[in-house]
Amino acid sequence: MIKAELEKEKLCMIGKKERIPIIDPVIAARESAELAEIKRKAEMVEIDQEVSVVIIKPELSSEDMLQEIKQNFAKDGFTILLEKNILIEREVARNHYSFLENEDDTNYTENLCSNQSTILVIVKNAENSIQDVLSKVGPFNYEHAKNSFPESLVAKYGLSNVQNGLEAAQNKEQANK
Repeated sequence: MIKAELEKEKLCMIGKKERIPIIDPVIAARESAELAEIKRKAEMVEIDQEVSVVIIKPELSSEDMLQEIKQNFAKDGFTILLEKNILIEREVARNHYSFLENEDDTNYTENLCSNQSTILVIVKNAENSIQDVLSKVGPFNYEHAKNSFPESLVAKYGLSNVQNGLEAAQNKEQANK
């Protein structure tokens, strides 16, 4: 038996056979659990700065548009901490647009659910990241943005009041949702 093992080892050393690692299942499970715990802790690390969240809506979902918008943020000193493409569910969209008290939110909901949106978590090296992001993005209403804030991203990239292109969290509570 030892001779056979030595022959196998010799073949491995000269490259004619691949070594088969022996893995203790208990040790492998422990290492896997430790790795999962490290990943979980890394995700829980708190950021000392105020962060904001931006939704880039389906009408701006092309790769070129996304790149242009992200570069626009970067040139003004914003850092994108997280970017995620998601398909927003209808109920989530309805809840999101609950602030539209006097308007029918159906068109807004349909637009937001029509395709994937990109969610950006953004920070700027300042205490008031949320306000800075809001100033950059501009008002929710496209017509108001176009007329009163022509340099805002809503004015530049929006198409209409419903297809306003992007939105930013209005406060810490919204950003944390």
